[in-house]
Amino acid sequence: MVGTFSFEVVIRRDSEGLYLETYSGGRLLGERFRLVKRESNLKTGTYRYYILDPYSPPGKETLCEKLYYLPGLCEFVSPAILRSWRVLYSQQRKGKIERYYFPVKDLPSTKHRKTHYRGKITPFWEKYQRVSEERNYRFLEYETAQGFAEGLISPDLEREVKEEYCRRTGRKTLPKGIYYTPRRSWRR
Repeated sequence: MVGTFSFEVVIRRDSEGLYLETYSGGRLLGERFRLVKRESNLKTGTYRYYILDPYSPPGKETLCEKLYYLPGLCEFVSPAILRSWRVLYSQQRKGKIERYYFPVKDLPSTKHRKTHYRGKITPFWEKYQRVSEERNYRFLEYETAQGFAEGLISPDLEREVKEEYCRRTGRKTLPKGIYYTPRRSWRR
């Protein structure tokens, strides 16, 4: 079930400094969140404000840039709390090899794009071709190593691709079965 939630953030000052308060419907949500001023490393003489993590242990205060609202608890928590609870983005749950062979980001649409302008290839099309060829090679490498692409390429090239797969994944031998089935088809 998806619902909507609106709230208001108010920055106030007291004797200790600045703090945030969140309100919903005129009612205070949770607690105050202290703001800490730090000099920016981008430009001298400028400052940024960070939120003091309310869940950090005393004496080891940590700073964060964002707070996340958890509707089940009706509370704002820091990214450190989410990590300790093992709440991750789907991309973070994947291993390095899985992210390499099956990237989440799709190729951009080419519907209204030009391939050439005044006789020269456009920067977009050059990047699109490079990324597309890299994805095709990764797909071929994975499928060849899994044994699905036998006979599509020459035996010498197939051996090189399998060796590259073993080098990239750190395996000494090729896998016997299928370890991952992609959700969306790579063949279009």
